Amino acid sequence: MLHDWSSTWPESLKGRSPISVRASLHYGDCDFEDDIRLVGIGPTDVFRIRFSTTTEIDEPPAPFEIILRESLQEQAVPKMRLKTNADMYGRADVRVNATLSATTTRHDSCFTIIQAWLHGCESMHELCHRHKDRKHPLQLPARLISITEEHTRLITADSSFSSQPDTRYITLSHRWGSQDMPRLLKQNLERFRKVIDFTKMPQTFADTVDVARRLDVQFIWIDALCIVQDDPEDCAKEIGAMGDIYRNAYCNLGAHVAADYLGTGLYTSRDPRSIQVQQIFLERSDFRGAFYAYPHVEPTTMASSALMQRGWVFQERLLSPRSVYFGKKLQWECSELQACEMFPDGPPMSPHVCPWGIDGHPFRLANLLVDGLKHHGSLRESHLEAAAYDLVTPTQTQLSMRRQQELNRKWLFLVQWFSTCQLSYEQDTLPALEGLARCFQQSLCDRYVAGLWEKHLVQGLFWIRPPGVIPKFPANFRGKSHLSPR
Repeated sequence: MLHDWSSTWPESLKGRSPISVRASLHYGDCDFEDDIRLVGIGPTDVFRIRFSTTTEIDEPPAPFEIILRESLQEQAVPKMRLKTNADMYGRADVRVNATLSATTTRHDSCFTIIQAWLHGCESMHELCHRHKDRKHPLQLPARLISITEEHTRLITADSSFSSQPDTRYITLSHRWGSQDMPRLLKQNLERFRKVIDFTKMPQTFADTVDVARRLDVQFIWIDALCIVQDDPEDCAKEIGAMGDIYRNAYCNLGAHVAADYLGTGLYTSRDPRSIQVQQIFLERSDFRGAFYAYPHVEPTTMASSALMQRGWVFQERLLSPRSVYFGKKLQWECSELQACEMFPDGPPMSPHVCPWGIDGHPFRLANLLVDGLKHHGSLRESHLEAAAYDLVTPTQTQLSMRRQQELNRKWLFLVQWFSTCQLSYEQDTLPALEGLARCFQQSLCDRYVAGLWEKHLVQGLFWIRPPGVIPKFPANFRGKSHLSPR
C-alpha cells in the first residue's frame, strides 16, 4: 500500500534523497472526539495510521491513511465490522477476501469471483434488471464476432443471431494503440467474414475472446473490428448506435492495464500480497484486538486510471449494464454494486453528498436517472424506493420542475467530468455524448442542443474555466445535434 502511495509522488520528489515519512496512530474515522462520538464509532472499533512526508518540500504529496477496522474472527466467512450509520449501504459488516493468492488475473480463482458477481447481479439486483423491462426486444449491433465456431469470424445482422432477441455479447473498453492497429476496412471485410486470426491481433483483443469463452458467451463486439473504419457512412451509423451497443451488452470489459502499458492485454501478473487486506494485531496494556487494514483512499483510483480518462470510455462506463475491469486487481461495477477482489460485496463506504464517480459507489446511468436516490440513507433502500418510477419512458403527466432541475444538475455534472477527458479527434466531442443524451432526453422531455438542454440553456451556459487551465478551442465551433425534439 505504501509503495502504491509513493508511486503517485511527482517525479521531482522521487529523485530526492532521503525522504522521511512519519507514521501516526489515531482513534476513530475522524480527527476530533466530538466527530467520533457523533458518528457512533468507538476507539476500539476503528484506528487510523496516517503517513506523511516530513522532509521540507515545496509541494509535498497528500498524506496517506490506512484504516484499521475490527475483525470478526468468530465468523465462518472473514468479515470486517462496520457501523450502519457510517456505511452508505447500511451494513453492519462487510466480507473480506483474506486469501488472495493468484499471481495473475488469468487464474481460475479470479474467474470464480467474476462468475459470482455476474450471478449476483442477474439474480438479485433490482435496479440492474430495469433496463430489461421493455416492450420491444433489444436492438442488436449490425455486426458481432462469433467465437464459438472453429474459426472466429465476423457475422452481420442478416445472420442467425439477429433472430435471437436474448443474444448475449461482451463489449470491450480499451485505449486505441498506434495507427497500424488492426481494423475492419473495406478491403478486409469479406476476409473477416470468413475468419479473424486473433493470434495476429493485439493481446487485449485475444484476451477478450478468452474471457468470453470462459464466461460461456458466444459473441463479442470490439469497435475496431465491428465498424468499417474507412467507410464514413458506416462509421456515422454505428457511432450513432454506440450508446445502444454498450447498453444492451451482457457485460463490458475494461482494459485498465493495457491503457497504462501499451502492448499488454487484459491479464497481468502481480504479487497478491500487494492487494490483500492485511490483518493486523494491536496490543497495548490490557487491550488486544485483531483488525483488517485497507487504504482510506486508494492512491490510484478507478476514476484516475488512464482508461477512464478517455472520452468514449466515459460513456461506455455509464451505459454498460455491468463491467469487469482488468487491472492489477479485478474490479466490478453495476448499477447496485462497485466491488473488487478484496471486498467482493463492496468496500466500506461512508455517505457522500455527491458520490458520483467516487470509488466504491456505482457510477451508472441507472443511478443518475433514479428519482429517489438522494444519498441520505441506505443506497439499496433508495434503489428500491425508486423502483416505482419509470426510468426509461416518462409518465403521461408533466414531469415536476424539481425533477427536471435534479436531472439537469446531474447532466451538468457529467458534462463537467467529460470535459476533462481526452479524445483523439475533436470532432468526436458531441458523438461521444450522444448515447447518454438520448437516455436523458427520454427522461427530461426536453430538446437537446449541442451538449445542453433548451429549457435549462441559460443555466448550462454559466460555466467557468478553472484557474491555470489553458483552453483548447476546437477548429469547428458549430455543434450539430442529431437528436430530434420530442
